[in-house]
Amino acid sequence: ALFVEDGVYVSPPPWGLGTFEGREDIEAHAQEKMGSITSANDVGDLTEARDGVYVGTTSFVASAAPFAGDFEVTVENGLIKRFEWLRVEASS
Repeated sequence: ALFVEDGVYVSPPPWGLGTFEGREDIEAHAQEKMGSITSANDVGDLTEARDGVYVGTTSFVASAAPFAGDFEVTVENGLIKRFEWLRVEASS
């Protein structure tokens, strides 16, 4: 429900799971692959890179391992139009 109907989610580069288009495809991916994310420890400030496009950082735990990453998100009418991971790596 966070995405517009034709939203796009691009998975983190190290896992290379691909690009998911449309709410149904994104939801199916989330249910199948994102269940290992047990917590989002920190979501940094979003910075507007250009009109409606923001960049941010986050750290999270997946499969009991800590990760940190950078992402870009495009917002349209208060919903996510596109979410793309730019970098994700193991952290300490």
